[in-house]
Amino acid sequence: KSEMIGDRLSDIQLATNASLKHVYHVATGHGAKERNSVRDYMMKRSSEHKQRQETKIDLVNSISEVLDKSLLLTK
Repeated sequence: KSEMIGDRLSDIQLATNASLKHVYHVATGHGAKERNSVRDYMMKRSSEHKQRQETKIDLVNSISEVLDKSLLLTK
């Protein structure tokens, strides 16, 4: 399964609609101003889709956090 990094709500929606394994919303770029919209989207999805396997969404501050997590997983 694929993973994605995005800074806009539309990136997160694309990843979930494509049933990607994991998507990271970064607070850099457009991310800071879209963070609340992403949180609202996450809450709406969790209440509507409790039974289905869902794309995991993580909120991170920067891409370096994603890279640090990826490096930890490969060790």
